Amino acid sequence: MRNRHLRIVVLTALLIALPAGLANATGKPDQGCAPGFDLGELSLEEGLELPRILAGIGDGVFTVEGLTAAFASFDKNGNGRACFKDVGELNNSADGWGYLYNVVDDVSAAA
Repeated sequence: MRNRHLRIVVLTALLIALPAGLANATGKPDQGCAPGFDLGELSLEEGLELPRILAGIGDGVFTVEGLTAAFASFDKNGNGRACFKDVGELNNSADGWGYLYNVVDDVSAAA
């Protein structure tokens, strides 16, 4: 039950949307991460190295395969990068929050 609750919390935290980006000369978004996404734009590989993610993998909360699939679903523009925010820190790592980051797509155009 705890794992199911944690998964629901993770998915809920990860589904927060970014505001629409500004258009560049090509008419495609090119703004990057919204303010507050303190860890900035990261690739999947960089995200998998974050301390809370590593702890979640080590404790069996996440699998690399599951996180890879989740990252692909967030990367709507297909540029291989997403914005990360440490929401675990905001919640004092309480009740499962210690494994969490908010992850949303950046609003940069894919090359």
